[in-house]
Amino acid sequence: MSFYLLTETSDRLLQEIGDGILLDQMPEDKAYFVRRFTHIFLAEIEAYDPATESTKTWLFASGSGYDNAGEFYTPRMENPATFSRSMSGISGRAGQSFGELTILNPDNAIAALGEDYFDGRTLTLKWGDRDGTYDSFTTILVATIETVGIEKDRISIRLRDKSVTLDKPFATVKYAGNNELPMGVEGTADDIKDQIKPRIFGRIALMQPVLVNTSKLIYQVNEQPVDAVLNAFDGGAYLTKASDYLSLSDMYAYDPPAGQWRAYPPLGLIRLGSTPINTLSVCVAEKWDHLQISAAGIIQRILAEKGITDFVSSDFVALNQANAGSLGMVVDQEESTASLLDRICESVGAWWGFDALGRFRVARFEAPAGAPVATLDDHIIIDAEREPESQLPFWSVKMKADINHIPQDKNGLAGVVTEARAAWLKEPAREQKAENATVKTTRLLADEITYDSHLNAISIAQAEAARRLNLYSVRRDVVTLTIANPQQYYTTLDLGAVVNLASTRLGYGTGRLMTVTQVGVDYQRNTLDLTLWG
Repeated sequence: MSFYLLTETSDRLLQEIGDGILLDQMPEDKAYFVRRFTHIFLAEIEAYDPATESTKTWLFASGSGYDNAGEFYTPRMENPATFSRSMSGISGRAGQSFGELTILNPDNAIAALGEDYFDGRTLTLKWGDRDGTYDSFTTILVATIETVGIEKDRISIRLRDKSVTLDKPFATVKYAGNNELPMGVEGTADDIKDQIKPRIFGRIALMQPVLVNTSKLIYQVNEQPVDAVLNAFDGGAYLTKASDYLSLSDMYAYDPPAGQWRAYPPLGLIRLGSTPINTLSVCVAEKWDHLQISAAGIIQRILAEKGITDFVSSDFVALNQANAGSLGMVVDQEESTASLLDRICESVGAWWGFDALGRFRVARFEAPAGAPVATLDDHIIIDAEREPESQLPFWSVKMKADINHIPQDKNGLAGVVTEARAAWLKEPAREQKAENATVKTTRLLADEITYDSHLNAISIAQAEAARRLNLYSVRRDVVTLTIANPQQYYTTLDLGAVVNLASTRLGYGTGRLMTVTQVGVDYQRNTLDLTLWG
């Protein structure tokens, strides 16, 4: 069995190659040789046809085409799209980049394609035996189309990183500013109109609520419901909590006594009985369920809110098993969803992004361990380099935790606040550290580092600091390599996968477990570029 890959060439090269076919109805000054291989690629390109006001799918193939029960994939594919993913550091967004998928059009037979709309539509790339059934083809790429370029003899399908859609602000609900005082919880045109309403996730140690009704001293902690507002403080001094309100009308009707406060959790509201003398701050449990306020739980809720349903459920199970500590997230004004995901993942040392199939993925960055998904040896490695260490080892790792979102100087605190509590209220976080001074003896350039996190429990932060010290206090190698004929690895070698690198040339004759931190597929060259760490 074989397939053919279209290649523009000259008559002389065609005669030298000798084995192939020529496409009919091509311009006389061009010759397109069709090289023979064993498998083919199928491209399914979604489009909107403005003439019919409906969606359609353009079908193309490499080789001599493909007939799927009467649906013919035209043999015009010149270059299947290239694809790469990489993680940078221990956490945050995994970047994507794409090469163009190009379709030959020297005879201008598919000029109508240029009239369709493609932006935001989906490209699906499949790979399989040209004589196999359609169901036997493997989907190897699902990507979002950015634009289509029309050139003299070809059409270029340009793709975009799906995570770009998450670069828009997460919180978008604004205060209407339409209070008719003394009623209303939307502020007025003279105070908070058009300000973004607060959004929080998890358990917030201390934050400043928004005054939404100046007449009745009503404040808001979250635009969404909360399970409980636990405490309120005036200049760090506890205010007395009375029973929660049962309705908004109940809140309007009944004042708390002076020096007390009451909450209405369904709208994330509290009402004070008297004007605060100093800075008002609150402690909030947005959710009690720990599985909803872990990193995995919060990310799942964010995806649901943004309508992202294509993800790998086992990723969240694994992340919870690795670190199910609760977080406390206050969304910054105008903060993007991507930035919010970055901060969540940074807290637990995880990365996030979209894979080759367009699925949202998240995983904690780990030292390579366990059974490898593949063994890579010198027989399949066609180029390799063991790079110098780019990351100095650490002898000291600090993690910030128990975040105070409204630090207060002692001069602004009530007189009843103790020295110990005043010291806590002054600091934006409590740092937990893990150290190994012996590292400095053998690694003379060993450094120390402090990581941001939004973990609530200092014990969880301490454990995470120790984990990161173990990751970076020992020697770690970085290897870049290229392997040939990688078809069997299309679906297994991805970010975070553990491989056994058994290369005598690189000094790993007995094998070394390494983690994949970058993967790049070139379908036309039939190669796979990898960066390994371990």
